[in-house]
Order: sequence, then C-alpha cells, then structure tokens
Amino acid sequence: DVNQMPLGDVAQSLTFIDGKYFVVLNNSRQIKVVEPQTFKLLGTIDYEKAASPRFMVPINESEAIVSDLTPQLTKVNYKTNT
Repeated sequence: DVNQMPLGDVAQSLTFIDGKYFVVLNNSRQIKVVEPQTFKLLGTIDYEKAASPRFMVPINESEAIVSDLTPQLTKVNYKTNT
C-alpha cells in the first residue's frame, strides 16, 4: 500500500543490511530495497541470472552474495543497487 504497487510474486527472504531491508523475490528475479519503518521502496536490484534468487548475505561494506535455487552464487552491490 505504501508504494501503490504489490511487492512482487514470492518474497523468499528478508535481510537487514546498512539500515535497509532487502527483500529477495524469486519469481520476478528482483531484490527490493525498502525503508524499515515504513517499507517505502528505495530501489530495486535486478537479478540478471537465469534462475531464482533465495537469500542475501553481506560480505563487505558494499557487496553481498545472493544464493540461488540452482547451485550458483551471485555478487551484488547493495550501495549502488547493481
């Protein structure tokens, strides 16, 4: 309701990094970045691999690893949403 749009198809996991929530959506292959108190959308990370993302874990001050339904890991930059 806050963003006048549905969140997405399947919210697989929610991770708190750097003062923001990162909601991993597996069927739409996106990671929604939201403000914790209001859930207002701050950005979207498009998951460009041909599979379904599952969980996100930070590995340093700007990057995180996203696990996948297939046996692969993908590095994303959560500072630039890429």
